[in-house]
Amino acid sequence: MSLLYDAATKRLYVAGGQTGDLTVYDTRGGQVLYTADTGPGRLINDVKVTRRAAYFTDSTRREVLVVPLSKRGALPKTGEYEVLTLKRDYVQPVGFGLNGIRDLPNGDLLVVSGGVLYVVDPRSGEADRLEQTGRALTGGDGLELRGRALYVVNGYGGDEVVQLRLDRRYTSTSVTTILDEDDTTSDLDRPTTGALISGDLYVVNGRFGAIMASVDGGSTLSFTVSKLDLP
Repeated sequence: MSLLYDAATKRLYVAGGQTGDLTVYDTRGGQVLYTADTGPGRLINDVKVTRRAAYFTDSTRREVLVVPLSKRGALPKTGEYEVLTLKRDYVQPVGFGLNGIRDLPNGDLLVVSGGVLYVVDPRSGEADRLEQTGRALTGGDGLELRGRALYVVNGYGGDEVVQLRLDRRYTSTSVTTILDEDDTTSDLDRPTTGALISGDLYVVNGRFGAIMASVDGGSTLSFTVSKLDLP
């Protein structure tokens, strides 16, 4: 499950995980402005909002769920959404697929699935696989984008954030650095997603290994957000 706050409209968009829910709240009063139940068997993972729509990834299938917005930003009626099926290069991995999603300056969407980055046309669903060099992104989860610098939160691939550089045509990426790779005092613990705030990257620690251990042992867990200084 992920949250995204849209400062322009004061709305909070919530990707509901295994509940299958898409929900939008008014942060000024807490009212539910929109909700949709997309049905069982889904895992609504991440969300990105543009002027045209809110885009939600579903990790269980090759679909991005789209909540269209009017020219004035109005939401549709409760329960209404569209399904964008990914085509062309996209390959749905066994088990866990679509995860992080962000938008590019040209209007396309950027997604990660099964360690692979794709650029997606939000109108047709045509997906082009990006050529990747420098490091595998197996376990890639949340995405953040600043200019052509792309940050892939890589919790299952190794408690780290991989920084890449997108080429000008958005057809390839190359790794420029690994954040926290050599820090033996790092407090990253299965990080899942991040947010860029005032030039720093704040990363949420999912602590999935500790969660499983606590289920067996009955212990109480605490959760943290780590601040990473960007080069």
